[in-house]
Parts: sequence; structure tokens; C-alpha cells
Amino acid sequence: MTDESGWFGTRQASAVRDFFDLCERNPASLAAAIDTLERIGGELPADNAGQLVDEVGLRMRRARGGDWRPLEQLLQSFGARYSRSGLALSAWYEVANGFHDVIVARAVEAFAAEPARLTAALLVTGEFIERSLHIIAGDYYAAKQQREREVRARHARMIDAALDAVIEFNPAAERTFGYRRAEAIGAALSTLIIPPRLRERHRAGLARLIAGGEPRLVGRRTELTAMRADGAEFPVELSLVATDLFDGRPSFIGFVRDISERDRLAQTQAETKCALERSAARLEIVSNAAHEFASASGNVEQMLAIVARRLGEILGESCVVRLISEDGAWIEPSSSYYSPDPTTQARAREVFGSQRQRLNEGVAGQVAATGTAVLIPVVTPEQLVAITVPSFLPVLERLAISSILSVPLRSRGKTIGVLSLVRSAPGNPYTTDDLRLAQDLADRAGLAIDNAVLVATLEQRVAARTAALEAANHELEAFSYSVSHDLRTPLRAIDGFSRVLLKDYGAELRGDAPHYLQRIRAATQRMSCLIDDLLSLSRISRLPLEVAVHDVSALAAEVVAEIQKRDPARAVPIHIAPGLAARGDRRLLKIVFENLLGNAWKFTAKHPAAEIWVDAAHGGLVVRDTGAGFDMAYAGKLFSPFHRLHAVKEFEGSGIGLATVQRIISHHGGRIWAEAEVDKGAAFYFTLGGSHGGAAEHPAGRGQ
Repeated sequence: MTDESGWFGTRQASAVRDFFDLCERNPASLAAAIDTLERIGGELPADNAGQLVDEVGLRMRRARGGDWRPLEQLLQSFGARYSRSGLALSAWYEVANGFHDVIVARAVEAFAAEPARLTAALLVTGEFIERSLHIIAGDYYAAKQQREREVRARHARMIDAALDAVIEFNPAAERTFGYRRAEAIGAALSTLIIPPRLRERHRAGLARLIAGGEPRLVGRRTELTAMRADGAEFPVELSLVATDLFDGRPSFIGFVRDISERDRLAQTQAETKCALERSAARLEIVSNAAHEFASASGNVEQMLAIVARRLGEILGESCVVRLISEDGAWIEPSSSYYSPDPTTQARAREVFGSQRQRLNEGVAGQVAATGTAVLIPVVTPEQLVAITVPSFLPVLERLAISSILSVPLRSRGKTIGVLSLVRSAPGNPYTTDDLRLAQDLADRAGLAIDNAVLVATLEQRVAARTAALEAANHELEAFSYSVSHDLRTPLRAIDGFSRVLLKDYGAELRGDAPHYLQRIRAATQRMSCLIDDLLSLSRISRLPLEVAVHDVSALAAEVVAEIQKRDPARAVPIHIAPGLAARGDRRLLKIVFENLLGNAWKFTAKHPAAEIWVDAAHGGLVVRDTGAGFDMAYAGKLFSPFHRLHAVKEFEGSGIGLATVQRIISHHGGRIWAEAEVDKGAAFYFTLGGSHGGAAEHPAGRGQ
């Protein structure tokens, strides 16, 4: 990607790509800017905000490809349009803020673990906003100047007067200087709009200009300080043009423009850039610390020591991190005290590592109880005594503390401890910026500490859960045996006695009795099939996988041959794409195709022009047919046992097949979904992903 337009200067192409990726993935950033524009009263150059968001997004995509002109033209049109409508240029800073806030938040989420990349993306964001405002401002002022020229053109001629008088006072001048035209005409320029402290210099410069000694001022723009009627000084831009309108006498027309707004915009842009740089630096600190916290070991005490050291180094001088007891009544002892002075650190660790502190007692106890940070910028000796737990006072008095900052350690919506910072150097109090940074770091440290606690007990919890899982599997096997044995026995009895009645007493049965017995037998046989299917379904997820790469085309052809052998009377074209392969367990993959191809064969039975396909799609595989299909409103029931979308009298089946397929696919770490239309067929897509591998990467298709 190139940047021949100079928008980002020498910024790395990867940082520019990151910026555009953030914009494209987060259209809410553009929507936030457009919403702000609507709220402050700007008339949109489109039928609606959504249309304008799409238009800006399209032009930014072209800029990403190197064609910046469409985006620059749109920004220029913004400047000219809103100048004509009377919208203040400073309002665009608020519009830019809406865009900036969304992009910065998304950048932090995306690159929190990559500080350098995050910083680069934020600097590109700032430069994009600065360049955009520069383009808008240029055409804003160009349109404003054009309006002023149009107003001046309505006047037939200028009043013949000396150069040191206000020759013409148009409405724009009235608004700029605060005088009515009647007050201005004939007044000396130096006494009307020149501040008293600058009048002598003005008269001398004017004399040189008339004498021809200041040619550099003619035809150029010069910035001066002017004065309004109320005495307020403000910056203006003066353009002088030589004219022969006054019978050949040395004459000039002066055009004056108030540039206060432009200067304010420049100042705002500079402040924004500084704020972005501060924000990037702060985010880099937070990101680096968070990465260090996250990569630390599961040793809780070691984690507390790392957090105390990093916070002390960043915001110091000294820091202690302590956790709340399980019963929520105490702050537990901790030897995680950090100080740059080894002697003070050793003494403090003895005290803080051996004594508990009640919640609501002292500053740290107050923070632990309320979950609210405490900032005391300047601490007097008397105040220190009043707010400190007596057992900790000797250590803190030795430090000669001048400022205190204490913030809660939070994790998963709960306060789990307290992080306390102190400074001893006078004249260096903690600020609200320090408080925000400390809380950001504490939130990341809290999560890392909580994770360290979880890791410390992980083996014990894993062992307990493994034992529970083994017990559940034993119970499931016992249940499966019970289902297989206890349910089959009465079914066999019902089927057997019904068969005997039909065989031995069939001639004596009257009316519908033989028919009813046949239905009883059919029902028992169907029940037996359901039991078989349920047992198969329960075993699927417990079977160990024998994973290898298999020829799916050959496997599907094998299943098709078996289906056609069972139903030789039907001739349905089945198209299997060559060269299909997938990584998985061959036994289970065959069950998948037996069910999916079996369903396709079954549901195309009433369609004389039916066809079936097996192919690759969406990074996985698909089995598609032109059969009965189904209503997508009921697709959520497809893979649940016994949920059928067609009546048994229409199409036979137990309602277990797709549930079995879904369980096999999940066992492989993949997923399955369907698309269909009534009487136009169905397509079943699936992948075989996860740790076992699969046909392809996870699809980004409609099923996600």
C-alpha cells in the first residue's frame, strides 16, 4: 500500500493498513461522526445518515487502494457546504471526536497485546483526523471568502477617502469589529480597529506603503492584531491590493478576515495531537504491563510481587498489593511491598507480610470495602496519623509520605484486593491522570492475579472434575445397558405374542383384529429401532477418534453404492466431486454420509427430476439435493433427537439421524448447518475443525 498523497507521511504501511482495517471492521466509527454532525445541526449532503456512512466508507476503501482524490473531494465539499450553511468550523472538532473515540476503543481491543502496533495505529488515526480537519478548514474558509466577495460585489463603488480611513464597512465588517456602518465610515483606521499599543507602528508602516517602500505587503496576506469595538484584541489576516480606482492616486483595497477560529482550530489540532500522543504512551504502558502480568506464572505471591514492582516503577515510589480474605472481612497479609530503598522494602515487608487489616479500617480498608479509589494529593503528618492503621504507622512515617493513591483490584466484576501507592518527594503529588492510569493497570493486574489463583488450584479442580466425569461415564454405560436389556425384553415379548396370535389364531380373528396386531408388531419393531439409534447416539461422543486424512469422494461413492443396492428401482443422478479429502475418523465419517446421503435419497423420492450433489463449500463439505426441503423457520430443531420436520406417514425415519451427525461433527471439533427451501431441496454444510483438523478452515459463510 502506498501513500503518495502525503496523508500519513513516513508512517509504516502496516500501521496504515491497521487503521483502515479498524475503520472497515467498525462502521460504527463513521456512524458516530455522522450522528454528531446531525445533532449539532449540520445538514447532511445525502438523503439520510446511513447513505452518507456508506458513501464515506466507499471512499475510504478507495483511499486504502491508493486513490485519495474521492475522499479529499468529499471532505472539501463538507467544508464548503457547512461554511455556506453557517455551521461553526469548531463543530468539526466534536465530529472528529466521535470518530476518534470509537477507533481508539477498537484499537485497544485489537492490539492490547502488541504495544508497538497499538501505538502506531493510534498515531495514524491522529494524523488522519488532523489531515481531514485541515482539508475541511481550507474549503470552509474558501467558501467563506467567496461569500464575502459576493457581498462586496453588490456595492457599486467605494467611497473616495484617504487610505487611513475605513473606506467601506460591509455587513461582514460590522460582525467582525462590532461597529455599525454609520459609525465606521469616515473614521480613521488607526483609531477604529488598531489597538492603542500598535497604532504608532501602524502609521509608520502605512507611510512606507504609500511611499512605495513596502512592496512586499501588496498582493500578499499579512497577519495582524486588530481590535473590536469592546476593546478585545483578536488576530486578522490582511490582504492589500493596489488599485487605480481613485484617479491614479496611490490607492489600495484592504481585505480583512478574522482568523480567530482558524487559530483556535490549529490550537485544537495541536492539543488533539498531544492528547493522542499521551493516550498512545499511556496505552503502551498499560499494554506492556498487561502482557507482563498475563505471561507470569501461576505462583500467586510471585504475581503480587511483579504487580507491586511494575506499579511502583511506573507511578512510585512505593507500592503494596494485598488481597481480600475469602470471608470478605479482612485484607490479607502480603510481602509484595516494593520500594526503591532496599532497607525500607525489607522493613515494610515484615510489617505488611505479617498483619491483617480489617475492611473499612484505614485508607486501604475503605477502598476494599467500597470498591472506590482514594486519592490524597498532599498528606500532612497529622492527616497520616488519622488515616493509617496504627501497626503500619511507623513504616509510613519513616517514608515521610507526601501523597497517597489507593485503588481497588477488580476481576470479573468483583473487588479482590487493594493496590496502594505512596510518594515521598514533596511537590510531586498524585493527580487524577495518575489515578486513571493506576486503575487501568490495577484492573489488568486484578484479572492476572485472579487467574494466578485459579491456576494454583487448577490441578486439584481438574482431578475432581475428571473423577466426576469418569463416574458420569460409568453411570451412562450402566444406563445404556439397562435401556438395552430392560426395554428390549418386553418389546420382544409383545412382538412374539403378536406373531403367535396372527399365526395360530389368525383364522378365528374377526374384523380389524388382524390389522391391529400387525400395527402392534410394527410399533414394537419401530421402538426397537429407536432404542438402537439412541444407544448409537450415546456412544458417539465417547468413541476415541482414529484421525487420518481420507478420500471423501471414494467414501461417499461407497455409501451411494450401498443405498442404490437397497433400492435398485430408483435412478437418481448423484454427482460426487473428485478429489475431496478430509481429516477425521473414517468410521464416523461414513456414518455422517450414510445419514446425509440417506436423507437426500429419502426426501427426493417424490421428485421425479431429483438430483444429489457431494462437493466442497465454505471451507468444508456439502451434501445438497433438490428434494422436499423444509421451512428455515424450523431449522433450529433439525439436530435435536426426535424432532422431525415431516410426518412419519410422509417420510419414514426415527428422527435420530441428524442428531447423530451433529454429535459426530462436534466430536471432530467442527460444525454443521443447513440451508433449504420448501419443495426446492436442502443443503447440509459441515466442517471438521478444532484440534483434530478438518476439511478446511472454519467457514465464514451464512451459517455463522
